[in-house]
Amino acid sequence: MPATGPVDPDRRATKTNGRLLTLESNALVADAGESFEILVASHRLREAGYIPVIAAPAVRRLNLVIHDFEPGWDTYVERKGYLVESEISFADVNVQDYEAVLIPGGRAPEYLRNDPAVISIVKKFSAANKYIFAICHGVQILVTAGLVDRKKIACYEHVKFEVEACGGIYETTEEAVIDGRIVTGKTWQSLRDRAILETLYSAGLRVGELTAVDDGDLNWTDGLVRVRGKGKRERLAPLGSFALKALRTYAAARIKRFPKRVGSAAPFFLNKSGGRLTTRSVARMLEKYLKITGLDARTSPHTLRHSFATHLLDRGADIRSVQELLGHKSLMTTQIYTHVSTAKLKEVYERAHPRARS
Repeated sequence: MPATGPVDPDRRATKTNGRLLTLESNALVADAGESFEILVASHRLREAGYIPVIAAPAVRRLNLVIHDFEPGWDTYVERKGYLVESEISFADVNVQDYEAVLIPGGRAPEYLRNDPAVISIVKKFSAANKYIFAICHGVQILVTAGLVDRKKIACYEHVKFEVEACGGIYETTEEAVIDGRIVTGKTWQSLRDRAILETLYSAGLRVGELTAVDDGDLNWTDGLVRVRGKGKRERLAPLGSFALKALRTYAAARIKRFPKRVGSAAPFFLNKSGGRLTTRSVARMLEKYLKITGLDARTSPHTLRHSFATHLLDRGADIRSVQELLGHKSLMTTQIYTHVSTAKLKEVYERAHPRARS
């Protein structure tokens, strides 16, 4: 996901000691921050060895919201989201204690940009030459703080006017942009990327199988996707609830952006020009997020297919079922995944069995 970690490679060795401040909304539901942008960012930061600290006007329980695109709507819809606890008030923030600051979107920035404490915090991060991350509407706070002048900025499309009016350069094609110490992301333009990553892991697809998916291949009712595998073999792959939600959200946004690119034979995953996405584009997309988040650069789209198979076997799935799900012609091909699961079983055995070790 865009803008959730440090960029300097020389800082990764000490990142387990890093703390990253997350500016968040207050407890008013109508003025809450966006659930996905906050919770996923916090999760990915922890994966990268950081300690996200949520700041708010006061230490309290905060009500988040969920923004989604729905077919027939010209803009997003807002629903009640999750709850999260803030850990520190704006007044108690000491910029020197943190590596960077993350400003999520939602509608919270509409009023947080009028809070002098918030603007002071962001300006101090900038003066200290520390990273500032802003997602979607979070850029509104950067605008108010006077930090977008001559900066390349990616944000929600309807914040474009504010960015350009204050001297910023609105990026129309990039989902995430790094300009100096300011990292910004559109989020809604990244719905496709989230849908891709969720689908690769949920269904265990090869990247070429994913890019070949057409509109007509998706069975929304039964939660299945028709996959064209090697040797022109077809199979039906089940989709989990997380993947289905991501796919539906992307599909609604895609229709809004490319209303003529619909129909059973139309490619489902589109590039910025409305054409079919290529396997290389998927690889580049993942590389971009790995760079921004500081995660293992060796990760590839095929890594998600490996994780799919290994996690199924770890949780008791029989190998022939996994073979069918992966679309392998030979069982021996599937067996390459069993060594990881076998190693885990041996670890459990040696730890738990009283006669495993002398």
